[in-house]
Amino acid sequence: MTVTPEAALAACARAAEAHAQSVEWRPALQYTIRSLIDRLAEAKQLPPPKLERPHVQAAEDALDTLGPLEGWHVLDIGEVNQQLLELTVARHPDGTVTVNKKGLGARATLGSWYTPPEVAEAMCRLSIGPQLDRLAQHPDPGNLLQVLSIDPACGAGVFLIEAARLIAGRLAERISGISPAPAVHMKYALPVVMRECIFGVDIDPVAVDLARMALWLEIDGREPFDFMDRNVIVGNALDDEMPPAFTERRGDLPTAAERRGAWDEAHH
Repeated sequence: MTVTPEAALAACARAAEAHAQSVEWRPALQYTIRSLIDRLAEAKQLPPPKLERPHVQAAEDALDTLGPLEGWHVLDIGEVNQQLLELTVARHPDGTVTVNKKGLGARATLGSWYTPPEVAEAMCRLSIGPQLDRLAQHPDPGNLLQVLSIDPACGAGVFLIEAARLIAGRLAERISGISPAPAVHMKYALPVVMRECIFGVDIDPVAVDLARMALWLEIDGREPFDFMDRNVIVGNALDDEMPPAFTERRGDLPTAAERRGAWDEAHH
């Protein structure tokens, strides 16, 4: 990040406040993050996704103070989002909205907490690694694509990225016969693995935007921005809301009622 975290939060809070003059706070945050996503894509010389949002000049002016986002990563936007969730807002009788102070805000309500990439990498290695070892016994490298990795509360996609890297790395090694695999093999393995093996769900639309952005940037924008829209969705995994692409690969999972029924039958 090329500006201090404090300056980034202040600029984004002003932008969200400008949006919140006409919409509720949560959509205001989403519009602010979507503007940052476009700006990050442009900084990386990629076509901006142009996710739907209204144009509010005061919000864009606030974000302009950040300058080009050349030194930013999608995780920086995720961190800004985490901090914005901690802000509280006040809506005044005249209809105006101001950001008040830090508090529990929506972050506690959403259960939104950051996972460091190194923790996600270790957890993926411990959970997915043994499955890859088992599948690697088959002579066909494509057998590794049987692994289906789903994060039911994917947030900004940290686990999705680490899972994709792990599976793609093993696939590229099998195809190339070289360990670690050459970059060119990883380049072509990653989008295949993402489509076939990587899935996520989150109740927060902002988090889903960030997760899709993270996956898109991981492949340097070589696919359309929406290439993971059927793999990473807004939904509640506790209500059995699963990505369409996952259901097509895995089949319908038992509903909560069916699972309870099976449990009762097994224990009576």
